[in-house]
Amino acid sequence: MQHTKRYLLVPEEIYQSLTSPPPADGTSIGLVRNRIKQIKNDDGINEAERAIKYEQEFKRLNKLTRDEDERPVGVKLENLSDVVDAMPKPVNVRRPIVVATRRHLKVGRARKENVEQLEEDDDHDDHDHETPKPSSSNKRQPTQTEILKLIYKNAQSLGVSAEGQVLRAGGRPFITSSVYDIVSHLLNKDKPIIMDLKKLRLLEFLYKDLSSPVAFTSVEPLLKEARKSQPKINRTDVQNYLATQRTYTLHSSGQAALPPIGQHWHLACIQNGRPIWLFLTDLLNKIVATVLTDQGKEFTARAVQQFFRAKDVEHFCMLTSPQFMPEWRNVRIEHQERLYRYFTERNTYKWIDVVQDLFRAINHSPNSKLNVPRRRELFPKRRSV
Repeated sequence: MQHTKRYLLVPEEIYQSLTSPPPADGTSIGLVRNRIKQIKNDDGINEAERAIKYEQEFKRLNKLTRDEDERPVGVKLENLSDVVDAMPKPVNVRRPIVVATRRHLKVGRARKENVEQLEEDDDHDDHDHETPKPSSSNKRQPTQTEILKLIYKNAQSLGVSAEGQVLRAGGRPFITSSVYDIVSHLLNKDKPIIMDLKKLRLLEFLYKDLSSPVAFTSVEPLLKEARKSQPKINRTDVQNYLATQRTYTLHSSGQAALPPIGQHWHLACIQNGRPIWLFLTDLLNKIVATVLTDQGKEFTARAVQQFFRAKDVEHFCMLTSPQFMPEWRNVRIEHQERLYRYFTERNTYKWIDVVQDLFRAINHSPNSKLNVPRRRELFPKRRSV
């Protein structure tokens, strides 16, 4: 087997400095030249490794030589003490003393008017400090309507469209942006959310208990389930509660074509050797009780229908039998959403202990499209797996 020789084009001055190198001076350039000489005299490496090391050291030598040529010469640094002495001394300016005005305190309602006039009547002889004029910071906070009017008035300079969306640098709007929501959030972010303790406990139980049919769902299912126990609970209470839960705010129902992370293989160590969760399997390798299809075009061959009748297998279509629609679900998306929210809430990736509770809760939850519960009495031949 013949090896291909590699040739390097080296400038003439660098080649001359390498053939007759000066004594090592301890600088970085001298150390690199010594390493090149050692590589040349090293008989323990083959030609391919020698060429690779030559290329690396030549790149390093060229960079150091270029930096050395670009280094400024003849620059005199000034003495730091002389520079400090020449700087102007700071002038000590006395800060003005501001007297805080007291406010009346009364149980039931807050009085916001200042009592500067009352303080002047109480302290006639005290003239050491003068009450400052109210500054611009003491003015009232603008309301949300006033802020929105100002934004729409200067919409072009602020980068806001006529529909209230934030514009990109190229002029295209952010579809999910809203100036109204941004202003409302900035004005109300420091205000605490006041909620009844009974409502809070009920929502906490229904949302975080994995055996609940509405565990880790959205506003509407949680509201309907909570009204069975608390009829006075409203949609605002549920929205305010979910706004404080990171499992709801992080795992939104947005659709995006993102590549998979491909990190399921390392989960087998905490799942008793099971690396993935297989949602759907080929059930026709066993004798099933009921087959549900969506368009009615599947399993319509004569041989398949004869096999179904021989094995007493029921075959339903969603177009001809819409009463069975609650049984037809997007299994993967619904299970995946609840599972990932459970991971975020419990700070774990182990699902092997809760998979049965999760399936049981979803089986007892109503259908989100038709808003009807699952009808188990329609399938008397159902067998538990």
